Amino acid sequence: MKLIIVRHGQTDWNLNEKTQGRTDNPLNETGMAQARELAEKLRDKQIDLIISSPLLRARQTADEINKHHNAPIVIDEGCKERDFGDLEGTYCGGDQAWRYYHKDMAIPNGETTKEFTARIFKFLDRITLEYKGKYDTVLISCHGMAMRSMWWYFEGLPDRENEVVKKLDNCEVMEYEV
Repeated sequence: MKLIIVRHGQTDWNLNEKTQGRTDNPLNETGMAQARELAEKLRDKQIDLIISSPLLRARQTADEINKHHNAPIVIDEGCKERDFGDLEGTYCGGDQAWRYYHKDMAIPNGETTKEFTARIFKFLDRITLEYKGKYDTVLISCHGMAMRSMWWYFEGLPDRENEVVKKLDNCEVMEYEV
């Protein structure tokens, strides 16, 4: 089974470098254009099933892609963005924020990197078991931190002391065979 994993289009909070985790922001005008452009890029790819985070920005991106495929869409809490707790809505640019994002530091009222990564790994294990053999190609519409954890799942966990941060753009695509 092939997995096509996509990050949602831009939101106003992405544009203003605010931590949005579980905050349910819609795509802005640029984000909708990015989603339409991504849909066009994926137009000729086989997509048999779409799994989307329940957050609006991921669902809007999935809906745009699905205009060319008419695949079933499954909303799955397992690929929801990280819970950033008290950091929601705060400025996330600069080095300060990366301490929380990429090291296993506790975020007040949120998920640690370890907890979040375990949740994403469990999601990937579950969907592989559930859908492999039923669908040739599954697209997952999700979020930056979720994609980063999925990258770790397929490429191996980074050395936490010397971790290289994988920058993911809005509407970036990763593909894997499982």
